[in-house]
Amino acid sequence: MRIVAGFLLLTALLPGQQSSPISVCELLRDSDNYGGKIVTIRAYIHGGARHGYYLAENADEKQCSEMPNSKREWPPTVALRWLTPGAVPGSDAFEREEKAFAAFYDAIREIGNQRRTPLATITGQIRTRRDIKIFHELKENIYVGNGYGQFGMHPVQLIIQAVLDIRGE
Repeated sequence: MRIVAGFLLLTALLPGQQSSPISVCELLRDSDNYGGKIVTIRAYIHGGARHGYYLAENADEKQCSEMPNSKREWPPTVALRWLTPGAVPGSDAFEREEKAFAAFYDAIREIGNQRRTPLATITGQIRTRRDIKIFHELKENIYVGNGYGQFGMHPVQLIIQAVLDIRGE
């Protein structure tokens, strides 16, 4: 039986938002053009409360194909962050919906208890930096850099505005 937790927080598309979700790889390939924009992404959720949640292109976190040379070492991930009022300059266009925030973590916990991987559609604002450098240490299979999240390993950050759906795979 599949668990589906729907959070219908957004009823209309916001100005400048695309009509269908993009993939993590599509976002990373063209990250320079997405900075500051509101996007909807469909991806797997990985991570945890201790070091932070992030989106991955696939359940196995396999590398994105056809990446530009400057981005080939990047992990196929996007750091997730809920808006904390005043914490992220320029993100005051929307506020954190506390019920959605709690429902997100409840759904993650419930899906995890079933030993399934959460797959979600999330809308939010993209954050990126100039000159992102991320190194992939192959022996330990870890990423380190000046990006977002733990060890600066994620090249892009999504400030969550709405969780449109989440289910276990």
